[in-house]
Amino acid sequence: MNDEETLAQRKAAEHRWWMMQNMRPAFQWLGGHWTSEDLRGSRFENFDATRQQTAYNAARMFVEMPLGTFILYGPYGTGKTHLLAAICNALLERHIACRFATAPNLFGAIGGYVNHREDYSTLIAQAIATPLLVIDDVDKARWSEFREEIYFDILDGRAKRKLPTALSTNRLEELDTFVGGACQSRLSIGQIAIEMSGKDYRPEL
Repeated sequence: MNDEETLAQRKAAEHRWWMMQNMRPAFQWLGGHWTSEDLRGSRFENFDATRQQTAYNAARMFVEMPLGTFILYGPYGTGKTHLLAAICNALLERHIACRFATAPNLFGAIGGYVNHREDYSTLIAQAIATPLLVIDDVDKARWSEFREEIYFDILDGRAKRKLPTALSTNRLEELDTFVGGACQSRLSIGQIAIEMSGKDYRPEL
């Protein structure tokens, strides 16, 4: 075996190790049943780009340069979740860690800690520090003062660190009613918002 083959094998082994350490936390970091493990298979390669060419192209560009806030918005069933998960999976392949959560799962996990009188600060710290944070279905978690405070802690922390955030919502024009005005302001930094319109594709699956 020559030096090039040895180097290639070592790089492949290092890649496998890194993926094992970071793939699971990307979709399972909330713990318990608040995971999005099923989205590990959502990739650009198995997304029908012809349905949402503009959003597909924008998501691919965001992977190349993840900066600011990337928002996919529009009616349900248009592929927003798939593309957000594909962004995570593509970044993981490039050894860039991320955290993915739906808003209901995020607050469900935090609520579990609160109900058991346990400290949930580790989850907040992870959400702040991860190189990319993805929050899917922001509008599916009803507003409360407590949830707005959590959003502010996370988004303010990420803004101060100049870390990118990606999210999806059905109602972009009402985003402040779910995350609060101060959070909406922070999400406006370098914001790229892409509308995904069309019919629900899920009945075809």
